[in-house]
Amino acid sequence: WKIYGKLIKEIILTLMIYLGIQLWMLFGFYIKQCILKGMGHMIKILTIEDDTMIASGICYALEMEGYETCHVTTIADTRKLVGDNKFDLAIVDMQLPDGTGFDVSDLLKNTNTSVIFLTVVDDENTIVKAFDDGAQDYIVKPFSMMEMVSRVKAVLRRSQPQQVSK
Repeated sequence: WKIYGKLIKEIILTLMIYLGIQLWMLFGFYIKQCILKGMGHMIKILTIEDDTMIASGICYALEMEGYETCHVTTIADTRKLVGDNKFDLAIVDMQLPDGTGFDVSDLLKNTNTSVIFLTVVDDENTIVKAFDDGAQDYIVKPFSMMEMVSRVKAVLRRSQPQQVSK
């Protein structure tokens, strides 16, 4: 029993440390959210991505940075959301079930929403067309989540310099 008791003690200690770190991170996240909400406008980012696993990772990473996120999977859902909400940035997949990222970009043209394309399409002509149509950035999958967050911050700094200080 001495061996098992020591093993159980180590497991419990490890779990306590792990849970403590998780709680500390969660606590820090909520403090950051409260501070940002108290400062006024919270930056809203719309993700249009039909792969829900990728979208959930993107939204999680952005929420950990203090951004408000919203996720849709189709252009039809985007059309409904854009009519009722203002977004500071849209992260758009190029290949959607009911159209292309260019359709979404056209939808957002008169809304003052910055656009970043995030897609597997790495064709040079498509990338050039995206920038010519007004995209602020173009990220090819697979991608680094940290790099994507840095690119989001850079686009927001350029489009709203007084609000982004990260």
